[in-house]
Amino acid sequence: MDAAPLQTVEQDLLGVINAPTRALLGRPLIGNGTNGTAADPNGGAGGLLIGDGGTGYSQTTAGAGGAAGLIGNGGDGGAGGAGANGGAGGRGGWLIGDGGHGGQAGAAGSGPATVGGPGGRAVLIGNGGDGGAGGTNAAGGAGGLGGWLFGQNGAAGVGSPVNVTVPLDVAEGYGLTSPNVNVSVNGGPSVPVLVDTGSRGLVIPFWAVGFQNLGWPTGIGIASYASGLDFVTIRFNTTVDFGNGAVSAPTPVEVAVLPFPTTLNSLLIIALSPVLQPVFGVGMFGLAHGTLGVGPNAGGPGISSPTTALPGQLDEGVLVNAPQGELQFGPNSLPSGISVPGAPITPLLVQVNGGPLQPITAVIDSGGVDGTIPSSVLGTGQVSGTVPAGTTISVYTSDGSTPLYSYTTTATNGSTVTSGTSMNTGYLPFGQQAIYISNSPSGVGTTIFHD
Repeated sequence: MDAAPLQTVEQDLLGVINAPTRALLGRPLIGNGTNGTAADPNGGAGGLLIGDGGTGYSQTTAGAGGAAGLIGNGGDGGAGGAGANGGAGGRGGWLIGDGGHGGQAGAAGSGPATVGGPGGRAVLIGNGGDGGAGGTNAAGGAGGLGGWLFGQNGAAGVGSPVNVTVPLDVAEGYGLTSPNVNVSVNGGPSVPVLVDTGSRGLVIPFWAVGFQNLGWPTGIGIASYASGLDFVTIRFNTTVDFGNGAVSAPTPVEVAVLPFPTTLNSLLIIALSPVLQPVFGVGMFGLAHGTLGVGPNAGGPGISSPTTALPGQLDEGVLVNAPQGELQFGPNSLPSGISVPGAPITPLLVQVNGGPLQPITAVIDSGGVDGTIPSSVLGTGQVSGTVPAGTTISVYTSDGSTPLYSYTTTATNGSTVTSGTSMNTGYLPFGQQAIYISNSPSGVGTTIFHD
């Protein structure tokens, strides 16, 4: 029996059924979305009721896979042409369906490394799509999230990235200086977090985390900061996306669920934060929405930094290049600098107003604002307050042979005078030069200055 007449009847019937939704919404009620073309590279959306998304077109700029409707799989992203990233996989059906797979990246050529497309997410039931493979020396795409009710996250695409650079925004105001980078935790919103060389681990509020397929907590802790504001945190193992293909494997993240004050000032911060943060951009995490600690030998509050869970060679360290507005993951890409053992804690020598070099245990802390200095080192009898304007402070390697940085205080950048025995550099050296934080040796680290 010839099946052609039956197929014609079926197509005609679907045409009648789909006509209203095509006219109103540009997509069918039942049926698969159209595949992308050169003229329209993104795959079409699948039927509102049943149907897979169309596959993205593979060309210089890869098309994204189409999203499914109620039931169906997302379309696969298209493969990138020369110099192009892979296309993103489409979203799976709202009820049942897997996310589409990300497209493979094209060859980089003379341009930047090309990244595989991210996998599409499932919604209620289904698996996330796998990320697409990256180009030469580039990262694969992030895997899509599994369904809320049932499903596995997609696997990250295959890649071997060497260096990835993302923007570093130095926010200033209200007596604070905050070098910020954007992160997305478990597919949540992209929010700015302070790049803090003086601590270890990512601490981020619960509202900035994607909860879809997050998994069960693995621990609980306390995050304490010099502001006097502490947080009860719940630890989850999940992914952290810095952008441009720098996506970690599942890694410990401290999710702040309950702030509590240890000073009157921190109590006021908690009380006023709902107004201060949206209106003035300052809140419980200062000028950011969280803290990314990257110091290998810092005491916490996390058990590790997400930067150590990045793929390829990206886990070797971070270059904090505030003068250029960049944060770079991977091996140090700058010429040889001046190395000191430890990050952030290291032995140094400090000189005040041309006086003798004095040994000090220093904390090289990009999140330390104006820093601190012991009264015993200042040597003027002052035991509190801030260092007077016009004071010149110079810092050297522990053998005294090489200067690292020097500055003269003003009315607005004086370090806090303490009764302790250690010095906190604060942000100032990072504002003068690029500084590389190496994760080697493990648990100790190395700091490299590039004046």
